[in-house]
Amino acid sequence: MKIQYPIKTLFIVKEVPYPPIGGVCLRNWQNINIMTEYGSVAVFALDHKASDVKQLPNINAFYYHQLGNHPSITSANIDDLSCKYIDENCDRQAIEILKSIMVDFQPDIAIIEQLWLFRYIEVIKSYHCKIILDEHNIEADLLKQREGINISELELAVVERIEKEAIAQSDQVWLCSTSDQQLLTKKYGNFNHTYLVPNGIDVNSYNYNNNFNNNICNNNKIIYSGYFPYEPNQIAAKLLIEKIFPELQQQYPNATLILVGYNPSAFMLGAARENKSIIVTGTVPDVKPYFNQASVMVVPLLQGGGTRLKILEAFASGCPVISTTKGAEGLQAQNGEHLLLRDSISDIIEGVDAVWSDSHLSQNLAQSAYNLVKTTYSWQAVAQNIEDAIKQLFL
Repeated sequence: MKIQYPIKTLFIVKEVPYPPIGGVCLRNWQNINIMTEYGSVAVFALDHKASDVKQLPNINAFYYHQLGNHPSITSANIDDLSCKYIDENCDRQAIEILKSIMVDFQPDIAIIEQLWLFRYIEVIKSYHCKIILDEHNIEADLLKQREGINISELELAVVERIEKEAIAQSDQVWLCSTSDQQLLTKKYGNFNHTYLVPNGIDVNSYNYNNNFNNNICNNNKIIYSGYFPYEPNQIAAKLLIEKIFPELQQQYPNATLILVGYNPSAFMLGAARENKSIIVTGTVPDVKPYFNQASVMVVPLLQGGGTRLKILEAFASGCPVISTTKGAEGLQAQNGEHLLLRDSISDIIEGVDAVWSDSHLSQNLAQSAYNLVKTTYSWQAVAQNIEDAIKQLFL
């Protein structure tokens, strides 16, 4: 079927997606840019943080609302139970803004980022546009994985029921990987409107050096990037600081650990004060320079969902990757060819040592990983998946 142009698309997202730093924003910015090929795009960002962003590059309309200052909508339609993880992202003023956007912009498609904006689906349905739920993770499964999060069995059951209802109410559900497709089917049953839309990156904007610059190859800099309020990233950073980096620093006294990302924990900041070889950047305007100077990315993730954009960024930058199996979950990356999969602390340390001591291994991993990200995880590759999904949406 030939798509009838133009298509007007409204994205409803949990935070301002530009500049695209961190996995959530990178995925949203990918999908936003791809949908501009079909027509006008508007973005409605709901954020608990204040933002001074007034416009987004190449986007027709941008709306921003800061959450948290207005009465919440707390009555759920599912057995009269509410879930705080969803209610906190919905308030009355945001609903009124959304209604105004729907009237003024008149989108053909509304793309909802993740489950936590569930309450806005009901608003959009009354305007008769197609609804796409973009599931970055299977959220109920992710919540169940996370240790220490304050959620009861009752709340988890509510999340599961809301997630299943959100899937059923949407015209399409976009998922990051075949692993997530299989998990969704196992958890909620068969749905025939799920589509694979992988996480991807604008590969051409990264500074991959085909010759694997000697300065980078010979340095001993480890990078890990992430959104650090997210508990799995905090755990990974703690493992790097307490278990992995001390051993490597003994072997390589000039080694440096660089932790890049929003809102680092007090533990991370304290470690950086105590050890000058640990650098904690906080929020940066662009992560690419940090990838360009690192000689290895270590991803010791033990929990999580979706697929890790940080790994794709490293691939596009020519930075070899050592990851746990969980960290590389959902990616078509093969152990020993595109990255090294290592699941114990001692094996991760051995892997870093192998990369640092064998330039041939480093170069082969970097080259193979770059080829993979360019052919499978570039915006151009992901755009084909989205085109297939959009064609089905308007059958």
